[in-house]
Amino acid sequence: AQVPTPTSSALPDTRTSRLPPPLGAGGPEPLIPGNLPTGGPEPGNSTTLPQLLACIRHRHARALEAELAALDYDQKGEWLKYLPNLGITYTVAGEPRPAVSSSSSVFYQARRDKKTRQAARLAATQRNQLLLDRELAAITRLWNRYQTAAESVAAYDEIAAIDRQLFTLYEKQYAAKEILPEAFLLKKKSFLLQELKRQEERTELSTLWHQIIDKAECL
Repeated sequence: AQVPTPTSSALPDTRTSRLPPPLGAGGPEPLIPGNLPTGGPEPGNSTTLPQLLACIRHRHARALEAELAALDYDQKGEWLKYLPNLGITYTVAGEPRPAVSSSSSVFYQARRDKKTRQAARLAATQRNQLLLDRELAAITRLWNRYQTAAESVAAYDEIAAIDRQLFTLYEKQYAAKEILPEAFLLKKKSFLLQELKRQEERTELSTLWHQIIDKAECL
């Protein structure tokens, strides 16, 4: 499984996160997950928490841009209802001539519609920001769990290296008939259980990393 090793325990303050500039400013750099070989986590992987957070911010900026564009599209052509009424009146002599009439209610409605549009845009922006802050906080929590799991895997790897050396000695002692078969089998069983535990820790680490990637929804 491809997983990166955390590079720093310092986490950004997501409480003050804000939306990035519009799409014209460009998006985040693509993620390049590093490999976690069987020997254990290794430094130098390129995927970082700031990269993931930037990706999430960029995705929310695009979502907000699309929502605002949809609002603007729905409001196109509304100016037509504010046009004055055109008609024909007649002079005292009975001659027709064009007339323009309007109502104060039209101007009131125009101001009211303008405030409604502003409120809709503000609500969309605030709603997007709330969702963004929640996602940034969730990703940060998952990243903290991932760091803890990675440290646990590294510790298991160090212990496993010692266990392998000890088991090699037990195998030599058993081959030389220096220990009984029952004793050797118990040591082998203990060694294999430790190896199984180590593999479970590694699987949990990989699963946690995929949860982070799925949560971030970064391509």
